[in-house]
Amino acid sequence: MCLVLNSAFVTFWIFSWLGVYSSGIIGSSQTMQILTYVWYADLIFWGFFLYYCMTFLIASACAYWYYQSQNNSVLRGINNIKYHLGSICFGAIVITIITILRILAQSKKGSGPARIVAALAACILSCIEDLIKVLNNYSIIVMAVTGENYVDSAKSTISLIFDNLSLFIILDYFSNFYNLFTTFFVGLVPAFIGAGIIYKTYDPQTDPQLLTYAIWGGIIIFLLSIVISSIVIGMMIQALSCIYVFYCFDQKFRGMGIQVNNVPK
Repeated sequence: MCLVLNSAFVTFWIFSWLGVYSSGIIGSSQTMQILTYVWYADLIFWGFFLYYCMTFLIASACAYWYYQSQNNSVLRGINNIKYHLGSICFGAIVITIITILRILAQSKKGSGPARIVAALAACILSCIEDLIKVLNNYSIIVMAVTGENYVDSAKSTISLIFDNLSLFIILDYFSNFYNLFTTFFVGLVPAFIGAGIIYKTYDPQTDPQLLTYAIWGGIIIFLLSIVISSIVIGMMIQALSCIYVFYCFDQKFRGMGIQVNNVPK
């Protein structure tokens, strides 16, 4: 659902920006430039916001399965997300501000010391952006199972990560490798099959451009397969991260002498 909303918003955003730009109703180029920056910031925010909503729903569904909740309907997660929209919005605003600052630092043009300072700032902001993305992602997962707000879930996430730092690093590298390998594998196989079917279906003697059609058909199938597989595989990796977070919670609770865990209602 969130993916559909995100795609619909991006489509709306593109056509709205093109409509304003092509209509010429804004005479000042500086005003148009400011409006473009605001429009890009809006796109970045809603992209993160809808992504975190999807993460919350996946985490809720995984929590209902992991803790064997009796009421494991997806509608329950949709109902619970309304209590955390403020926290999700705050996390999206934080990462949006850092992303915009990083983009501005990277686009800074100059020479000499100013260029060096801009490069260092872009490097530092890029590192901070990656850290905040990881923190936000796991904080949303923790939020879905504990019901905490953004600040408390971020504190719990930091404690959880430092208690299991090596395992979190291994999980991150495994997830990235699995995502990259599986996405390209799933994309290449249908592409070669589709190109082969196109090449075998028609007669090369009657259609001299058959090889071109086969190549373009393979490219189109490859791109569509990449998009679909990246969505499905991304959801699988997110579910794996959720289950690992719940496992870490179990280990922490057992260390405290707590043996029975229940998902918050």
